[in-house]
Amino acid sequence: MKSFAIYFLLLFPNLIFCLAQQNEVRDSPSEELITGLPIIRNYLPAEYNATPQNWSVIKDNRGVMYFANTGGVLEYDGREWRLINIKNEVARTLAIDKNGIIYVGGVDEFGYLLPDAAGLLKYKSLVSLLPAQDREFGDIWSIWVSERGIFFQSTSHLFLIKNPAAALQNHIPADLKTWTPKTIFSPAFLVNGKYYIPENGIGLMILNGDSLTLAPGGGAFCQGDNL
Repeated sequence: MKSFAIYFLLLFPNLIFCLAQQNEVRDSPSEELITGLPIIRNYLPAEYNATPQNWSVIKDNRGVMYFANTGGVLEYDGREWRLINIKNEVARTLAIDKNGIIYVGGVDEFGYLLPDAAGLLKYKSLVSLLPAQDREFGDIWSIWVSERGIFFQSTSHLFLIKNPAAALQNHIPADLKTWTPKTIFSPAFLVNGKYYIPENGIGLMILNGDSLTLAPGGGAFCQGDNL
């Protein structure tokens, strides 16, 4: 009994403190006590002022978030939303390199975000680096940053460009490689430095040097018209 009394005397001040803190939070009109499930905040299109479709998301080196939206690229710094317009409007995919350059894929369009004189990011197209006959390629569904350069992939084309932003800014020819499928490409993946791209009706392809070849066991992924 004596030990229980000592325990109660030690616990009671902490209990009073916790209850006081809880009542203070509940009584505050500007704060809300939230318990249980993780805190999730859903944003409606009316709040971020763009379409409901968001295809891809990345975070830059400052912690600012970017979303590939059907209406452009959305930028969110935790307080305010801003829409960055791109050519042909639709943004499908995003990627960021080690220097913090953000690349954007759209419809018959891909490029990167470049700060203007005021420090606001604006879209800059890279399509002018391509030969004229390759500028109708449809939607860019994946962008991957590798040691070899930046991969931009659509269903009809795969482009690999080394330092594309530098080539555009310095008005020099791009170090560009292009591949086209026998059928159509599906979204690609970069795994342990290896570039894999599914080709419908054929299987999982791997880029070896400058050649796309069937990956070991890649034929198992061939499923008619859908991979």
